[in-house]
Amino acid sequence: MRFLATCLLVAGSTGLAQAARVVLDWNITYTTANPDNLFERQVVGVNGKWPPPTIEATEGDTLVINVDNQLDTFTALHTHGMFQNGTAWMDGPVGVTQCAIPAGHQLTYEFQLTQHGSYWIHSHYMGQYLDGLRAPVIIHAKNETYQYDYDVTIPLQDWYHASSTEGLKVFMSEWNPTGAEPVPQSGFMFNSVNDSLSFVPGKTYRLRLINMSGFSMFYFSIDGHQLEVIEIDGIITQRAPVQSVYLTAAQRVSVLVTAKNTTDSNYYIHADLNTDMYDTIPDDLVLNITTPLWYNNQSTTFAPSEDVGMGSTFDDMVLVPAVVEAAAPFDKQVNLTFDFQVTTDGINRGMFNEIPYLSPKVPHLNTML
Repeated sequence: MRFLATCLLVAGSTGLAQAARVVLDWNITYTTANPDNLFERQVVGVNGKWPPPTIEATEGDTLVINVDNQLDTFTALHTHGMFQNGTAWMDGPVGVTQCAIPAGHQLTYEFQLTQHGSYWIHSHYMGQYLDGLRAPVIIHAKNETYQYDYDVTIPLQDWYHASSTEGLKVFMSEWNPTGAEPVPQSGFMFNSVNDSLSFVPGKTYRLRLINMSGFSMFYFSIDGHQLEVIEIDGIITQRAPVQSVYLTAAQRVSVLVTAKNTTDSNYYIHADLNTDMYDTIPDDLVLNITTPLWYNNQSTTFAPSEDVGMGSTFDDMVLVPAVVEAAAPFDKQVNLTFDFQVTTDGINRGMFNEIPYLSPKVPHLNTML
C-alpha cells in the first residue's frame, strides 16, 4: 500500500512538471477608454474591457486563444517575436499567413511556446492595434539565467485620439507625398498616465520594457538607478550596465534594477519620446514622460531629475547573447536597400530595391485553395 501511494505521489509530481495548456477566451469587442486623461474614445478591447490582459505562460506550454470577433469589421492576432515554426498559419498577418476573422466569426489560435522572454500580441489587420488591441506576452523560462526578486512588465505606448481608420486614410493619401506619419497626441508607460511603480528596498527587479507603440521611439531611464540589460527581443544577453535604453516600436528590452536600501526619497521613471521621428511636433505634446517610483508613498520628496541624454544609451549592436552560437556558413549574399518613394498613384510607399509591396488582387491564400 505504501509502495502504491509512493508511485501515485511521484506520478502526480511528474504531471505537475509537465507543460500546461494555457487556454484563454478572448471576445474582441469595442469599449471606451481615456488612458491619457485628455480624450475618451472608442477602443478595441477584450471581453468588454481595456487594456487587454497580459498573457503569461512557461516555455513549453501550449497557448490556446479562443477568439470571438464581436466587432463590425475584420480582425486577426499576431504574437510578435515568436517564430511559429511549423504553425505559420497561427501567425496573424492577414492575407499572408492567415485569412482575417470576419465580424461575428470565431477562430482558435493554438501553438506551442518554444521560446521564452518578453513578447506581445496585437491585431494584424490594417492599423487596428493602434485602437488598443495589444497586450504583453510573457513566456517564463524553465530555468532562468539570472536571479531576481520581482518581475514587472512596463509597456511603453503612444496614443492617438483619431481611429486607426482615419489615421490610415490621411497617411496613405496622395495629399501626403512625403509619407509623414501621423504624430500621436500623447504617450505613457504601463496603461495610463496615472500608473506608477513601487520598489521594496534592497530587492532586485526585472523590468520588461515593451514598446507597443504604433510609431514612436522611447528613451527609458530611472533617476538615481543603474540598469543592466539582460534581454533584447526574446534573446537573453550577457549583462550590460547602462544608464538608459532606447526602444523603437515593437522592440522589447529586459533590464535588472536593484532597489536602494533606504526610503529617504522617491524617484522618477522617464520614458522620453524621440522627436527625430516626427515631421512636426505639436505644441501640446508632452515629450518628457514621467511616472513616480515610490519607496515611500507617504512622502512627497523626490530626488532631482537627471538628464542622462541620448549619448548615454546602450548600443544594441554590441550586446552579446548569454549563449553564443557561431553563425552558420553561407554561399550566397543578398543585398537589400530599403527606401521610401512616391509611386504613380501619388502615395509614398516603402520599398526593397525600389520594388514596393502591393497587395495582390487575389490573396495568396486563395490561390492555394
